[in-house]
Amino acid sequence: MIRKIKQTGFLVNANSIPADVAARVVTAQARGSIPVKKSAAIVIVLIWNVLFLYDIIRFLNGEHNGFPLGIGAQLALAFVFLICLLLLISAPVRTLILKPGMELNGIKIFLIFIVMIAVVMFTAISIFPK
Repeated sequence: MIRKIKQTGFLVNANSIPADVAARVVTAQARGSIPVKKSAAIVIVLIWNVLFLYDIIRFLNGEHNGFPLGIGAQLALAFVFLICLLLLISAPVRTLILKPGMELNGIKIFLIFIVMIAVVMFTAISIFPK
């Protein structure tokens, strides 16, 4: 059985990874998969929720009888839009939010997607009859 496995090439490691490449892979894996600092992610999510909470509290108190989303939701979406846009265009913001050694290339398409979603949702909330 071992002879057949050797014939397939699984036990022969002729093309091993160079030591410097292996070290870079281990370092990248040790950083984790999310390129955003935990503190930055917590602050962004906290601000996002507080802004939405404003509309929820107004709706539950009966101050807002129609559509429950208003200025709080618009501010939350504008906040996320600005964070994503600043990550795309501003190097100082990237150093503030991204982990050391992480680049924008891994999340650039995701940020553009979030920007488009935020614009559509902001527009929908803005024109929805209140």
